[in-house]
Amino acid sequence: MTDGENKNILKFELLKDLARKINSLAGMRDILRQALDKTIEIAGLESGSIILWDEETKKVTDEVISGKVNRNQTLLALEKDVLKNLRKDFLVESVYLTLQKDGPLSFFSYPIKMDKKLVGVINGLSAGPRSYPQEVDFLDALSHQLGLAVARKKYQVSLEQFDKLREDFKERTEKEKLSAIRQTAAGLNHEINNLLMTIVGNADLLLLTKDNLDSETIKRLKRIEENAMEIREIIQALTKIIEPVIVEYPLGVKMLDIKKSRKKEEEEEKEEDQESSQN
Repeated sequence: MTDGENKNILKFELLKDLARKINSLAGMRDILRQALDKTIEIAGLESGSIILWDEETKKVTDEVISGKVNRNQTLLALEKDVLKNLRKDFLVESVYLTLQKDGPLSFFSYPIKMDKKLVGVINGLSAGPRSYPQEVDFLDALSHQLGLAVARKKYQVSLEQFDKLREDFKERTEKEKLSAIRQTAAGLNHEINNLLMTIVGNADLLLLTKDNLDSETIKRLKRIEENAMEIREIIQALTKIIEPVIVEYPLGVKMLDIKKSRKKEEEEEKEEDQESSQN
């Protein structure tokens, strides 16, 4: 498994675990600590913080910070001396910076919102230059979930509003999971197809000399071709999944069921059938 695939799995597991904690009414500090620790691991941060405040008074209500002591000090200084003023004077929400302090550093500050109101931020600091926008989808899903936690804690939204927030988060989580599957499928499609084409090509070359081959060898070569093409079809089906179905096996092993998962071509056929029936 590549680092990218492992990182996508960690992202999904974090979002899923946080959803459980929110639904179980776990303490806000516990939720924030888990979110921060895993984000530091996933994004490879040297320091990170999550800060929540009252949307009206702007007074900090919850704050967690973790990482190297000297980097934590830099992160706190950025929040106090720079970001606070940017949000107040210019209504800045997302920030991505490259710094030169004891070597090059990369910094991000991403908003946490509750019902479109800014109620906090996720801050992160890492060594060296990097492109944090690559993590935007994950940060967006994470901040949305933390916004749900704030809403649940304060009981400031109606049941109908909370259900809408929960459905929005579920949709974001499903998109994150589907994105991880598609990224994995794209890599497999590229790498495995190259090997399969080599296998099929060599089998075809051997079959061109079938006059010199016995019937059993010819049969096995044709079987190699068939199996190779079946593998190719499976990989292609993986790239077309739009609604994954995860099956749990004994001992807690979970696996994607490619056959049961809904695919793009199936959806297109369904739409065509509906159009035909209407006409």
